[in-house]
Amino acid sequence: MKTIEEYFIHIRQLIQGLPESFPERYEEQILSVTRGSLRIRLRFSDEALLEISEAIVLTAGEPH
Repeated sequence: MKTIEEYFIHIRQLIQGLPESFPERYEEQILSVTRGSLRIRLRFSDEALLEISEAIVLTAGEPH
């Protein structure tokens, strides 16, 4: 990945592939070409909840 937008596209594709889950919240913020923040809240069919908040910096094409 060379840009934060590519990273966000990859994450959206991964979420769409999760069985029996529903995204209750998905917020991405692009701060620069290589920096961003992401907040995700996923609800699963068994009522389990997963919430993730991360700040991302791409260095040499890899997220950190």
